[in-house]
Formats: sequence, C-alpha cells, structure tokens
Amino acid sequence: MDLLPELRWTAAALPATELTLVTVFSPEDQTVRASGVAVPEDSEPPAAAIGRLLETLMDRLVALDPETADREMNPRPVEPRPGASQPVADALAAYAAGDVAALDALDVTQPGTAFRQRAWRELRGIAPGSPATYGGLAERCGAPRAVRAAGGACAANLVAVVVPCHRVVRLDGALSGYRWGIERKRTLLDREAMAVMVGGMTVLGAGGLMRAAGAAGLLLRAGADGREVVRGDAGGAGRYGHVVVDDDGALQAEV
Repeated sequence: MDLLPELRWTAAALPATELTLVTVFSPEDQTVRASGVAVPEDSEPPAAAIGRLLETLMDRLVALDPETADREMNPRPVEPRPGASQPVADALAAYAAGDVAALDALDVTQPGTAFRQRAWRELRGIAPGSPATYGGLAERCGAPRAVRAAGGACAANLVAVVVPCHRVVRLDGALSGYRWGIERKRTLLDREAMAVMVGGMTVLGAGGLMRAAGAAGLLLRAGADGREVVRGDAGGAGRYGHVVVDDDGALQAEV
C-alpha cells in the first residue's frame, strides 16, 4: 500500500474579529477532515490560539478517525499563492474575505452514523444569512421528531464552518450549543447576514441603518464599530430585536 502524505492545514483570520478559521485537510484529494475556530485566550497571540486548536482537532481525529490521525500533520501551513491552485486554502481565504459561499464546493469527510451523515449534508444546504432551527434540520433529514438527534449531529460536527452547524438556532431564534462559544456563533452569523444583504443595502454610516433596496421589512443596524448587527422583520420579531419598517424599508419604530 502506498504511504499517504501528511495532513496539511490552512488558516484565515476573520477581519475585524479575534477569530481565525483553521482547516485540516488531506492534500492528495483536497478533502477537509477537521476544522474549527481559533479564539485567543487572554492576551495570547493568534498563533498560540491556532496551535491549541490544531492540537484539539488532531485529538478529535485520534478519537473519531484514528486512521486519518495516524497520517500526522505537516507543521507548515498552506497559504494562498498567486498562480497556484490550492482549493482548500483559497476557499477559506475567500470565505474570510466575505465570499460566504466559497466553502460550498469543498469536499468533506467525517465518521458518523447514517443520520448524522444526512444531517451534515443538509447543514451544507442551509443558505448563509438564513439560519434554520433544530426542528427544521430534523425535517430536512426526513425525521421531524428527531430534534435532539439533529442537535447531536451539530454538536458532533468535526468540520465546523465548512459544515455550517453555526447556522442552526433555537425555535425562538436564540443561539445555543456551539463548541467554540455562543459569541463566536453570533459573529459568524452576523458576518454572513451582512455579506448576503450588503449587495442590496444602502449604508447610512456607522451606527446607522443598512436597508434592503426594494425589500420592505428587512433591516440591519450596524453598531458603532460596524460589527454588531440587528436584523428584523416588518412588524414582527427580529432575530435580535423588534422593528417596524414601512414599504420602502425605512425605519418607523424600534422596540
């Protein structure tokens, strides 16, 4: 049997955040084997957070996919280079730069039951900016009563962000159950919502409104630092608040 090459890894920092996305992949087929979100502790540099995350991902591979873990990992990162085709590194960098569909075409593999494999496939069908509920994920899997199993599939996901378990929320829109922390889940969702909507938005300044052109009822409010986002529906409960807008998308009231 031919000896398979070492696993490789790549990383991409999310601008204006403390987060770095990290992906471990097999170079011969450019298939993602594990991934996650590196979060610095206290005042440590991003490199330290990346190192800790890589150790965590390899430990999870040892437990869940020992054959893959036995290949070990090359310590040098793969970085995008002009003129070089590096699908995983290029896709991760493009996602971090705002192309929230850039990860969709990547191949992934992870061990799991038949239900979890179905759930992970369905997760990749949840569009950025349009989170699903755990019940909705169960329905997508053809088992509408298997809400807890759907949540378990999200919790067991070894390929976070590439398989976007962060796009699943509770029925009331609240965030829960993310391995890398609720605030990181919120950051990912907000960035994706912003990227999806910005093509049809008019930005009225920091701390102002971003309106969907010709799409009454949709509103995003950016915080003073440009990172905090509130999204709502006309006359109803938004994901992070209540807003009322007129047919032109102009803010009428916020409660």
